[in-house]
Amino acid sequence: MKIELQNINKTFGSFKALNDISLTIESGELVALLGPSGSGKTTLLRIMAGLDFPDSGSGHIMFDGVDVNTQPLSSRGVGFVFQHYALFKHMTVFDNIAFGLNVRSKEDRPSKNDIKDKVTELLHLIHLEDLANRLPHQLSGGQRQRVALARALAVEPHVLLLDEPFGALDAKVRLELRRWLRRLHDEIGITSVFVTHDQTEALDLSSRIAVINNGRLEQIGTPEEIFHKPKTEFVLNFLGEVNFFRGVVGKGKIRIGNLKLEAPEYKDQPEEAAHIFIRPHQVEIITDPKGKNQMAATITRMHAAGSFVRLELKTETDDDLYVDLTPERFEELNLANITNVYVTPKNVLVFIVGKHII
Repeated sequence: MKIELQNINKTFGSFKALNDISLTIESGELVALLGPSGSGKTTLLRIMAGLDFPDSGSGHIMFDGVDVNTQPLSSRGVGFVFQHYALFKHMTVFDNIAFGLNVRSKEDRPSKNDIKDKVTELLHLIHLEDLANRLPHQLSGGQRQRVALARALAVEPHVLLLDEPFGALDAKVRLELRRWLRRLHDEIGITSVFVTHDQTEALDLSSRIAVINNGRLEQIGTPEEIFHKPKTEFVLNFLGEVNFFRGVVGKGKIRIGNLKLEAPEYKDQPEEAAHIFIRPHQVEIITDPKGKNQMAATITRMHAAGSFVRLELKTETDDDLYVDLTPERFEELNLANITNVYVTPKNVLVFIVGKHII
């Protein structure tokens, strides 16, 4: 099912939670609503579900071209998964999954055998066939969240909405469960939208990411587009760690202190003040200067950080610089007993401040 949100606004008292949000989610996509706490992403998800509504006279919510703006959740064909499972404590796993089918009106309710077959199919899908008769408190957090997901899928929704579905789980279980959800989504192909403030989760799981900040849509794109081609400084800073420098851009150059980088895309532009960003893995380090176009830096700390070695440096411009090296590159450079090095960015991201300096 295709979802179209057109000019959605939502106000709570004097607080503008959503500010003219327009967003299209194609049928079969798995889209992340990513942003900091209080950015408006959960409010937007609840409006999609019919648990909340836009401001009076504000915008439209279209499901496959049908305006559902005033329809409640029960009429939208939506499955909703909460962060804290919301399972019925007194019901078994089987009965929790069957709940949405059992409470249907008599004319719409499947037969007992059909319900049994459906729940059995879902138990197989979530790999909990042997736990059908357990109560929620007898399950792990990851198992409970899978039961909550199966309960949402039991009513065969057209859209699956998940509100920080892994937020209550520890890091290892989150990783396992999000990989499982990605495989499940690819298998069943249902249009899905999930809220998260975890950048890694959004990058790893989604087909596209909608970055929301202060009630506004900052950018929508694939994980690759969002990470490598951010349209705003907020998106750049929010997705992954980044080093920040004040510099100058124009006349075919990017300048950071004495460092000059070729930038033919700015050949015909006058020099302007710019904010320059460099990802930690996009920095080359050498121990002997080659030519004149490196920036001197001093290593202040180094430590292993999982699959890479993290270096903390102070540059000649008195800026802090964080660099990630592979263990192999670290050994090759023989940095264990070296303090003074030279750095060159392999790639930079530039946002012009707009102030002419000539």
